[in-house]
Amino acid sequence: MNELNNRRGTLVNFCDNVAKDGGCSYNYNTGLMNPNKGYMVSLDGCEEISKRLTKEVLTGYIVKHARDIEINDNIFIGAWQSDNNIYLDLSINIDSLEKAWTQGMLNGQLAIWDCENSKEIQLPAGQGGGTYQQKIAYAQMKFRNYENNY
Repeated sequence: MNELNNRRGTLVNFCDNVAKDGGCSYNYNTGLMNPNKGYMVSLDGCEEISKRLTKEVLTGYIVKHARDIEINDNIFIGAWQSDNNIYLDLSINIDSLEKAWTQGMLNGQLAIWDCENSKEIQLPAGQGGGTYQQKIAYAQMKFRNYENNY
């Protein structure tokens, strides 16, 4: 908890960025805020919704997910505003669009975030059934269709 107290200034900046820009990604382990390369892909099962983003809400989220955050230096805490709600999640930054696309579809995401161009990339629905390998192949096929039309 002492480590968390040492980062309060950064957490305030995080909250300010969400309020000002509509969203923010922060790597608690490295201090990197809003990477400018790669694609942000949310981890499955880590999303929470709040009406407001306060230091207390953010601190509670970090404490709840501390184990996940501590074991991976590529984990980012993300927050964005949509539909009068604040969405919190854990995400990873992936260099390759194809890998980010595939992982996003496997995680059931609606979209991934393009850091360099500051834009959302909508994803198609994933394959409902089949093996894990079939789901990967389906996601890769959908990516090739996207790439050919992009």
